[in-house]
Amino acid sequence: MDDLETRRTEDRLRVALRTRAARIDPPNRLDDILEAVESGRGRRRWAQPLAAAAAVLAVVGGLWAVAAPDPPRPPAPAASSPTGPAPTTPAPSASPSPSASPSPTATPTGPGALTTVPVYLVTPELPSNPARGYGLRRSWLPTSATLPEDRLRAAVDEALDAEVEGLDASPWEGVDVTAVAITADRLEVTLSGRPRSTGTPVDDLALAQVGWTAQAVHGAGNVPVRVVADGAELGVVIRPPAEEWWSVLTDVWVTEPGAGQTLPADRPVTVRGEASVFEAALSWELESTSGTRTGHVTASAGAPARGTYEIDLGELAPGTYTIRVSSLSAKDGAVDLQDAVTFEVR
Repeated sequence: MDDLETRRTEDRLRVALRTRAARIDPPNRLDDILEAVESGRGRRRWAQPLAAAAAVLAVVGGLWAVAAPDPPRPPAPAASSPTGPAPTTPAPSASPSPSASPSPTATPTGPGALTTVPVYLVTPELPSNPARGYGLRRSWLPTSATLPEDRLRAAVDEALDAEVEGLDASPWEGVDVTAVAITADRLEVTLSGRPRSTGTPVDDLALAQVGWTAQAVHGAGNVPVRVVADGAELGVVIRPPAEEWWSVLTDVWVTEPGAGQTLPADRPVTVRGEASVFEAALSWELESTSGTRTGHVTASAGAPARGTYEIDLGELAPGTYTIRVSSLSAKDGAVDLQDAVTFEVR
């Protein structure tokens, strides 16, 4: 286990223990114990310590019963999300909840019209530092496809073709989508080949990348995605419960503005995103040719939950901007997790 994974595990254990401790509310047994001791005066002296010990055991037993782990929960239903940002247009309003499982995007309304479809890419948790680990991060693909099957196929093909930072080739290099089937209770994606092993944690994300992309484009919730190659089933992808999305997704997202998006100069700019970080604490930096602004923001929930956040930047002068949202190490203040987006204001 590397240092980042160790720190992430420690953070999530702290949060889980703190959450469990907050639920403990043992009954006040002091009056009962004092009454029992008072009524026991005149009994054999050795019985009093035994009675007190029994009372202590009863209190401890009550604490254990309250603090005992809950049984595993069944998978949670998919969260809804906003439509993806269209190229060079203002992004839509933010969803009040994490949007890792978006609703279907609008289809084009005229010949050659473009819309966007969600695509999940394998990216480092910390850009330019793949050693920190990998996860899935959602992007958006412009497409003129109108049929549901064509839109799903275009998105999955884009996911397969995407490069993975830090690797010479992705697990899906040379693999294409050959068929897509959509039914009421299942999606099926047929590929021209199997993923190759890269000998890295990226291999564990290969099938999830196909499944999450297909589900997101389909927009009907946590529908099982059967992935097939060479006439054999590679696996069936079903998203885990929302509280376990940290095991698949990168922990910090900037969802608005979109990468390369152009925003009007006469309107306030709001940065929105999602995060699953310790104590929900985030730092941000806005860089432009005119200088750098920094600040802090708290997400709506801390790890292991996935919360949302907003950063109000106000009106910005025309120019090119890069927003970086980060989670800092509690150990030394170094950047552990980050997402960055560059956008224009005109």
